[in-house]
Amino acid sequence: MLSPAIIRFLKDQGLWGPEACTCQGLRGDGSGRPFFRLLAHGRPPVVLVLPDPDQPRGLAEAAASLAIGRHLAAAGVPVPRILAAEPPAGWIVFQDLGDRHLATAVAQASSRDQVLGWYRSAVEILLALQIDGWAGFDPAWSWDTPLFDRDLMRRREADYFLERFWQGYLGQPTVPDGVAGELDRLADRASEASTDFLVHRDFQSRNLMLTPEGALAVIDFQGARQGPRAYDLASLLLDPYVELPVAEQEELLDFYGLRAAARGRPVPPDFRVELSHLALQRNLQILGAFGFLVKVRGKGFFKASIPGAVRSLNRLLTWPELSAFPRLRGLAEEIPALLASAGTHPEGELP
Repeated sequence: MLSPAIIRFLKDQGLWGPEACTCQGLRGDGSGRPFFRLLAHGRPPVVLVLPDPDQPRGLAEAAASLAIGRHLAAAGVPVPRILAAEPPAGWIVFQDLGDRHLATAVAQASSRDQVLGWYRSAVEILLALQIDGWAGFDPAWSWDTPLFDRDLMRRREADYFLERFWQGYLGQPTVPDGVAGELDRLADRASEASTDFLVHRDFQSRNLMLTPEGALAVIDFQGARQGPRAYDLASLLLDPYVELPVAEQEELLDFYGLRAAARGRPVPPDFRVELSHLALQRNLQILGAFGFLVKVRGKGFFKASIPGAVRSLNRLLTWPELSAFPRLRGLAEEIPALLASAGTHPEGELP
């Protein structure tokens, strides 16, 4: 399963000894990078990550993972320890945090107090990443784009939603009149937020691992870049893998504001307006990603999360702060019937 060159590298790093070593392939959710768990007798398990063979810039992504992972660890953000790396090849060995992510833990939780405790910890981690992680961050480490800006929002989130979900997944040949103009206005407004923060860009429950010691740690951080803080908060609160009740979302939003102020970075008075626009951006990106992962990557297990993302989109578009997008709201209201008519999602799973 592993090449002789990789095994030699592991042996040189003391991670593959003369005793038997078991190598298990791991599923990487939406990532195309190969993941392997290495189990050697008498040693803690470790995770080997290789570059995405289908990503032309796979080595750049690996270099970002290495540089950003080291930086976040030095800044005190809980991330898996980097145990070894071979930068020219893009090979990285991480501490193994186990298989239990926050979404699984929430599904098995004994009480809502326990869930809220985890989410408060997640908010603290998010603030550490956004504030402490931004201090000394080198934009050159960002392998994709150095800034989460209007172009990225419009082209790679809103258009991604239309191309990969509305047209690609739902099979709709045309986009209703007026929707493109509203998406332009949404990108305009969302990009007005301050970008003096580090953004993870996929800060959600499946990227927060519950370690064997019971603490949370964040993974999949190689896409981090400068950007608006409300985007990651929206990703956490409006996560389709968990679907937090609205009352808990509000409680955690207030908690974020209190803890941000305690760190000397209080949220602005219009933070809820900022959050609403970035939450809508995020929700469009999620559905675009699900459409791509199911239809193009063949990862059918993401189908189960689509109804939750559709419910979230429709709830968002009832917010008073988002009343300026009636054409988009009309499009969103069509989605449940389109999913049901396609026969891929039972009626009971939809809004």
